[in-house]
Amino acid sequence: MFDPIIRGILRMVGTSPVRIIIGTGVLALLAHLDGNGAVTFLITVPAMLPLFNKLGMDKRILVGITALSAGVNFLPWTGPMIRASAALNISTHDLFIPLIPAQICGLVFMVLMGYYWGKKEEKRLGLLGSNQLAGGSASFNAQEHVKELTDEEKALRRPHMFWINIALVVCVIGTMVFTKISPTVAFMVALMVNYPNVEMQKARINAHAKAALMMASILFAAGAFTGIMGARVC
Repeated sequence: MFDPIIRGILRMVGTSPVRIIIGTGVLALLAHLDGNGAVTFLITVPAMLPLFNKLGMDKRILVGITALSAGVNFLPWTGPMIRASAALNISTHDLFIPLIPAQICGLVFMVLMGYYWGKKEEKRLGLLGSNQLAGGSASFNAQEHVKELTDEEKALRRPHMFWINIALVVCVIGTMVFTKISPTVAFMVALMVNYPNVEMQKARINAHAKAALMMASILFAAGAFTGIMGARVC
């Protein structure tokens, strides 16, 4: 699902630092729907780094806008939200809803910072227009910077189901935010739609089992710590 989104963002941002930086934030926002901070950086940085290098932009801004975007995009299934839910002994739904206004403010701040950093970069680089470098033009072909996929990665891709997966993402988020339906049900439906073969389903679950077990152990530790501290207070 992310491949065409990345290509679209790369085409839209052109060589304008303002659009590039804000586009980077938007890409990080979408990549963080996975809920994993490492995945967010692994998707965003390799996609945008060639463009930053080509224009000579400050790469600290690439990391900063990515962290700023991912930092405020706390979704119901992210690790911090689940750990906080376990520690406070409340559902992620009840914890997430009151935080939505703060999240919106944080995302607006991310866009404003992207605009501010972009203007500073335009001034530093001596840009005369949104797509012109001082002393010449800077062309950029988004296709040149798309990651080359391995055969294994190609086998997992479902390009013909792009819009179906977009709809699934919206439905999963809506289910987790606005209903009490278990997240397990929503994610299993998405898994079955993309991989109807049972063996492929097992392979995808096994691929994420290590991270899932790590999260489970962290939650057990958080629960034990909360119980110990509660007992000491009593």
